[in-house]
Amino acid sequence: GHTEQADLFYGVLRDRETGGESMMTLAQWFEEKGIEKGIQQGRQEERQEFALRLLSKGMSRKDVAEMTNLSLAEIDKVINLI
Repeated sequence: GHTEQADLFYGVLRDRETGGESMMTLAQWFEEKGIEKGIQQGRQEERQEFALRLLSKGMSRKDVAEMTNLSLAEIDKVINLI
């Protein structure tokens, strides 16, 4: 997380000869991390929506948790959103 970001940042500072190019690489790195986070968030939302559908069909919390790879606590949060 933060250590990886700091290491990259300090590496860019050490490499002053290609500073502009390195800064672009840094910007690209942050963009990639943002995209990855967005994809993960989207997958989580899909699992939650799927959990809601399963729960609405009468499936037990435990079975829904197993089918969606969500914890029982996450299933409870989904239930509380209804």
